[in-house]
Amino acid sequence: MIVGAGPAGLSAAARASKQNLNYLVLEKGAIGNTLDYHYQQRKFVMSQPAEIPIRSDIPFEEGSRESVLESWNHYVKKNKLKINENESVVDITKNQEIFRVKTDKSEYEAKNVVLAVGKLGNSREIKAEGANLDFIFDRLVDPDEYNEKNILVVGGGDSAVELALSLCGKNKVFISYRNTEFFRVNPELLNKVNEAISSNSLRVFFNSAIKHFEPGFSTISLEDRDLRISTDAVFVKIGAEVPRPFLEKAGVKFYSEDTSSSPIADDRFQTETPGLYVIGSVCGEKDLIKKSLNDGYEVIEYICGNNLEQVDTPLLRKKLEAVPGHSLDQKIEYISSKLPLFLGVERSTLRDLLIKSDVRVYKKGDFVFHAGDYSTSIFNMLEGKVQVLYEGEKESDIFLDQGKFFGEIALFADKRRTSSIRAVKESVLIETPRRAFLKIVKTVPSVKKTIDEVFTLNTLQTTFSIPQISDADRNIAAKLQVESFKKGEQIYDEGEAADSLYILRKGSVRTSKKNNEGKENIINYIHCGDYFGVDALIDSTDIRVAKVTASALTEVIKIPAEDFKLFINNYPELQSELQSQAERRVIRASTFIGLTDENRDNSQFISDYIKHGVIDSTDVLIIDEKKCTRCDNCVKACESTHNGQTRLDRIPGPSFSGIHVPVACRHCEGAPCLQDCPPGDAIFRASDGAIKIDEEKCIGCGNCASFCPYGVVFMVEKKEKPTLLKGTWQDAINLFKLGLNKKTYTEAVKGIAVKCDLCENISGGPACVSSCPTGAAIRVGKDYFENFEKPDE
Repeated sequence: MIVGAGPAGLSAAARASKQNLNYLVLEKGAIGNTLDYHYQQRKFVMSQPAEIPIRSDIPFEEGSRESVLESWNHYVKKNKLKINENESVVDITKNQEIFRVKTDKSEYEAKNVVLAVGKLGNSREIKAEGANLDFIFDRLVDPDEYNEKNILVVGGGDSAVELALSLCGKNKVFISYRNTEFFRVNPELLNKVNEAISSNSLRVFFNSAIKHFEPGFSTISLEDRDLRISTDAVFVKIGAEVPRPFLEKAGVKFYSEDTSSSPIADDRFQTETPGLYVIGSVCGEKDLIKKSLNDGYEVIEYICGNNLEQVDTPLLRKKLEAVPGHSLDQKIEYISSKLPLFLGVERSTLRDLLIKSDVRVYKKGDFVFHAGDYSTSIFNMLEGKVQVLYEGEKESDIFLDQGKFFGEIALFADKRRTSSIRAVKESVLIETPRRAFLKIVKTVPSVKKTIDEVFTLNTLQTTFSIPQISDADRNIAAKLQVESFKKGEQIYDEGEAADSLYILRKGSVRTSKKNNEGKENIINYIHCGDYFGVDALIDSTDIRVAKVTASALTEVIKIPAEDFKLFINNYPELQSELQSQAERRVIRASTFIGLTDENRDNSQFISDYIKHGVIDSTDVLIIDEKKCTRCDNCVKACESTHNGQTRLDRIPGPSFSGIHVPVACRHCEGAPCLQDCPPGDAIFRASDGAIKIDEEKCIGCGNCASFCPYGVVFMVEKKEKPTLLKGTWQDAINLFKLGLNKKTYTEAVKGIAVKCDLCENISGGPACVSSCPTGAAIRVGKDYFENFEKPDE
């Protein structure tokens, strides 16, 4: 018995017919119900992933929804497949070796039951005020019904993006997506959405959430503000859930209680109930038509007792050549047994992750990466041993061996590697790209939980130089809490009771304190990977001595005060050092806030640099105003170096404490321009830390320019780089901003993004610095400001 006549069920029926099995398909709707009901008219159906071949008797070529359905219906009629349409299964029970399948029309008996029920009939509902209004829908029937409308699509998966694309051109279309990038969208579709963004027919709000709906309007909560937009229709495409109650009643068990958990099944799709199989999108990762068709073919072959090799086996076998084991099954089992991070991960999900990963072999003495590098892969240690080395390759007593993983901070933040990793013996590592790993973090709760705990332990170990993590420390990490804060949101206030230590996993925060006159002044700036809130936990008052506010979209890990106190009690030397550090910070803050506005000149620069965002820069151009002769050699040198397009404007920009910060790229840590690049890598962080633009990949969408808070990225027409920029640098920025909503500026918007590249192809370093005759212009990183002294007046 086959339940469901979608791609997986049809493929299973076709193979069962070819194998002369006694079978029947029960479908609550029509043949190909997934496409027939849930796909909009004339929707283009793609064949993904490209690297996996198709294996099915059912024909399938990418094309329109209608053409695919026509070919399937033609096959069903020609081959007289046994399918009962419009018959819903209401109950499945097993008595000894026989299943009894009850429908709304009849009852049947079967030796085997294949569940190909899919998920699209169980769409998730959005939890926002006004979500039940009549202009909010969960599916689009006919895109041609909408013309010159304002349309909002909520979601960031394939179905959400496809729906938005089908409405572009004739409508004003927006997407609201909670994540920072389209990490779930397949590459072919991603190219199409990039084209739509570049032509201004689609606008995407990343890092956003729906606040509420009202008749004719939707309010979107962005990182730093709420945005109310006129809305004629809203399409909510935030995924669907497995029909879990039905499946569990039939005898299917799940890996966890989480709603996103997958059914427990072996490599041949059989559940823990013998004779009961699950295939298709209900299995979690198998949400593509090609994979579902392959599932249907393969499950019937397995039921017939045939030793069929899974379709992705040749590709995986090549990928895993360096992994111990004779067969592919042995290799995958070896990986599962040696890497605790993947315990409980459904086998097909793990296979998909391994296809996107690479196995790396490092000899003794080889470096995996160096401190200060910018890279985003995460590494799992399959064999061997590596040593953690701090900045400058300083030796440490911290070693990682089989089963451990590292590089996880790259999942959360645009931040340099905080340490070097060197192999101390031959080591086999699995390197997984950030986008691929984020997907498994989002869909497998056990992986997310482990990542959170290990991030905390690694931060505690490296920050406090602890050679060996104890079981007590692990218990502390297991009780952590993760909280998110928007830009400008208060985390805690001065004078509050201290209840937690905070580890900054994503974003940045600023600390501030009121002076004797009641004015609030910024006294410190804390980046991802650091901690805060410790001072009040190691003194006798347990009272916060400063206010902490999120400077960007921020995630923190909270460790309760009582747990942290237990932690430092196990390390007396650490406790003494923390107390000394706290005393120094208190003296510094007290001295600073005790000054009045009239006599703060020698201390104000700290607050000024933080206020104007200089501290978060990795390579910022600053000018000593006492030495600067206003010759503009720096601007002219930049212009001549970049074919007549200067990336620097000296005159604008803040000045304080005898230092001027001109308008030029600062190569920020946690740079906003990197968060919203639709291609994902057109603007990127190079290994030396510089933020650069790949002109070949840039689609000219303008997102990086729009999201840069300092106005240092601008757009030029690709064919006329030397002549577009006529006036000042800032004039070009203003022209771009004014022209975003004007038809007369469409040519420039279709160009490419331009910004400082630190003169990467010029010997002698950035021309702006080397051309300065007085040495007034220098480029510095954020470490420069830690021991910075204000220039003499």
